[in-house]
Amino acid sequence: MKVLDKKTNEPLRVLVETEGLLSEIRTTDPATGKCVFDDLLPGTLCVSVSKDAYYSTFHDFRISDTQIERVILMQQLDSKHIVPKSGESMLLSGDTLGIIYGKITDVRGGFGLRAKVSYQGKRKGVVNTDAEGFFEIIGLSAGEYRLSIEHPAREYLPVKSIIVPVGVGDKIAVNTQLENIVSIYGFKRGGISIPKHLLPKLDEIGSFMKENPYTYIEVAGYADPELLNSKKYPTYQALSQARAEVVKNYLVKKFAIGSERILVRAFGPEGFAAEYTTKEKLAAARKVKITLLGISFLPISGIIDVGE
Repeated sequence: MKVLDKKTNEPLRVLVETEGLLSEIRTTDPATGKCVFDDLLPGTLCVSVSKDAYYSTFHDFRISDTQIERVILMQQLDSKHIVPKSGESMLLSGDTLGIIYGKITDVRGGFGLRAKVSYQGKRKGVVNTDAEGFFEIIGLSAGEYRLSIEHPAREYLPVKSIIVPVGVGDKIAVNTQLENIVSIYGFKRGGISIPKHLLPKLDEIGSFMKENPYTYIEVAGYADPELLNSKKYPTYQALSQARAEVVKNYLVKKFAIGSERILVRAFGPEGFAAEYTTKEKLAAARKVKITLLGISFLPISGIIDVGE
């Protein structure tokens, strides 16, 4: 890959961080702007490109068995958007600039995540979290900003439209959790119909898959350990399979998603029957668990133009 200044077409020395096929940090050659990745297996390479005074950007490269070269054009920040590293305040139309900062974490494990944070308002742009999930957006004039958060490998559901009001000189913390496992509870005993109040969550997953056509999910069915009295579903495995299949069919039909993108599994009851001591615990066991598996591969054009 080669990184150039969008205005001058001059090569840039930038920080390149990769995930997916390869996890490491490099810099491009200052004379050529190039960074070469050799001997990669087929798949997706997630690449973060950053440099002081430039808009950071994130790209997903589809790697096949042939040699490819991609050119990334980076645009400089306007000088009025840059806060001095010394920490001294800068005035814009008489106002002290504000900051939005925070951490993106996994909703279950609490660990930090790589993510892309997009923002729109009096300024717009994109920043990437670091390896521990922290991000910072600097040089913001007072006003309202809309944040959207996406995982680069699409292994988590995005968070859209976080509204953040920023006052003069404010430092606003926005800590957000992303989820990659969604459990659909509330199936009736021995039944497979999707509870209506859970359809909005399925629609969120379906919309996400439609917007990201190279993502895959796993749909796993479960059952409670009560005795079955059904000729149609004589075993826990059969009932669990049917629940997973009905969720898959809903997504395929409503959102025109290829059935090959949804892996179905059946597990029956979790744990031991003695653990299910209340009606609430039995009801919670009648579920379907959806896990985002991320990107299989992505198409990519030859030149990536990164603007404000």
